[in-house]
This record gives sequence, structure tokens and C-alpha cells, in this order.
Amino acid sequence: MFRILVTVSNRPLAPGQYNRLMDRLGFKDRNIINFTEFFSAFREATANGYPKWMDPVQRQWQERANMSASQVHLHLKEKAKQR
Repeated sequence: MFRILVTVSNRPLAPGQYNRLMDRLGFKDRNIINFTEFFSAFREATANGYPKWMDPVQRQWQERANMSASQVHLHLKEKAKQR
């Protein structure tokens, strides 16, 4: 787990920091940590049950999903002018 946290965070992590983190999350005396339990320590309550950073499809432009053809054409013309 220590190695995974160092790899994911891309930062050095001292053993003391790791021990304090595991204590704070409630995993200090556990040898095996289930992903669901680990994730639940960080999870934010959302409508679909998962935070935005776990969504494999970045849905940043939901309002544009229902555009008409003429709206899309105007949007593309504006993008072409900018570039």
C-alpha cells in the first residue's frame, strides 16, 4: 500500500507520514485493505455514487449534447475564427 500511494501521488512519503495517514483513515492495524473500504474514506456523495474524477468519460460539456445542427455549425464557425 505504501508503494502504491507513493506511485499514485508521485511524491516521496516518509514511513511516519504513511502510518499517520493509515491511522487517520482507520486502517492502522489492518494488513489487507479492500478497495471499496479505501475508496469510501475519500468518496464524496454524488448523485450517481461516484465522484467526477472517477468518470472515465469527461462530461464537461453536457449542455452541448443537445445542440441543434445550426447551433453546432455556429459553434464550429466561432472555434475556426479563434484558431
